[in-house]
Amino acid sequence: MKGPALLREINEKRVLAFLRSNITSSRQEITESLNLSKNTVSLIIDKFLKKGIIKEIGLDPNGVGRPRMKISINPEAFFSVGLHFRHHSLEIVVTNFLGSIVESYALKLNTHAPESYFNEIEKIWPELEKKYRSILGLGIAVPGLVDPDRGLLHYSSHLGWENIDFYER
Repeated sequence: MKGPALLREINEKRVLAFLRSNITSSRQEITESLNLSKNTVSLIIDKFLKKGIIKEIGLDPNGVGRPRMKISINPEAFFSVGLHFRHHSLEIVVTNFLGSIVESYALKLNTHAPESYFNEIEKIWPELEKKYRSILGLGIAVPGLVDPDRGLLHYSSHLGWENIDFYER
């Protein structure tokens, strides 16, 4: 990706980062703060509104002149799931687009066998996908020596596991 497409992507990320740190804002505030043109900000905001990534939350009563529409990130637009493999349990955490925890629980397992953990994930995953339709990603935490590029757990003394290929599973 080069040229205008790359610049558009960079500007979209800047707008999202600005909204994450400022909670609510207006198009004008974004334009002034990020030193972008009104047209650029309007195109980005319109795109995000159509996709449901951001939402309009009402007029700013404190402004002078024409009222400004306040906007914010829609925290329910996307979700992320985290799995923490522990001794005799699997912890599941779901966060919204702003990083707030919306669900957290642990499944107790009476075994050390990796297959039991992966079988539990296969059981709960369809339920998570149904409940949180727009899952952006899955993060996995496992104690031990891990090659993150290959998704390979070399060794975990805590779990007693060796050579477990997480990517394959």
